[in-house]
Amino acid sequence: MKPYVTFQSLTFALLFLPTSIVDAGFVTYSNRAAWESTVGNHSTEDFNSFTVDTPFHTNAVDVGDFSLSMTGDPGTVRNKIDVPNLWDSSFNIDGTNVASVFLKTGDSLFLIFDAAIVSFGAEFAALNDSVRRVDIVVAGEVFTPPVTAASQVRFFGFTSDVSFTSVELRGVGTFNDGFSLDNVSFSEQAPVPEPASLAMWGLGAIVLTGYSRRKRKLAA
Repeated sequence: MKPYVTFQSLTFALLFLPTSIVDAGFVTYSNRAAWESTVGNHSTEDFNSFTVDTPFHTNAVDVGDFSLSMTGDPGTVRNKIDVPNLWDSSFNIDGTNVASVFLKTGDSLFLIFDAAIVSFGAEFAALNDSVRRVDIVVAGEVFTPPVTAASQVRFFGFTSDVSFTSVELRGVGTFNDGFSLDNVSFSEQAPVPEPASLAMWGLGAIVLTGYSRRKRKLAA
C-alpha cells in the first residue's frame, strides 16, 4: 500500500506556515529588509521637509501622502514633528526629524492616508518601553508591538490583503508612553506572497487533488 498524506495531517501543516499571520490576511514584520522584500515598490515619509517644530496635538498636520492628528488631552510639549536638536535625545532614530509622540491611556495618534494602502511600516524609538503602553489598530485588527527596554530603536510593520486608510496608535494599559516614529513607509500595491507560503499552499493543492482522486478510486 502506497503512503499518502491525510487531510488531517495537511490541515495541521497549513496551520504552521512560516509567517507571522495575525488575522484577516495581516502579516507583521520586525525587520525592514524583510518587509521591503515582500512589499516591493513603496513610498517613505521622513518628515525632513519640515524646518521648524510643527505641533499636531491641536490641529492635523498634512505631511504629503497622509496627515497626523490626535485625540485626547494635548497638554504636552511633545506631539509634534520635532526638528533637531530633538526635545528628547532618546527619541533619536537617525539624526534627523522625527514625529515625537506622547500618549496617555485612551489617547490616540492617527495617520490618515490620502489613498488606500495595503502595507505600512516605520522605525520607532522607545515604543512600548518596558511594558505594554501602545497598540496599533488597523481595519479592526489590533497589533501590540513587542515590549522592549532601554529606549530601543526598531522597525515594526505589516502587510494586508485588505486596504485601509487609517493607522491608529492607541494608548493602552496603565502607563503613558513617549516615543518617536520616522521613515514611515507604505504601499498601495498588493504585497508579493512570500515564497515559503506559496510553496506550502502549492503543496497543499497538489495533496488535496491526490487525496480527492484516491477517494474516488476507493469508492469505485
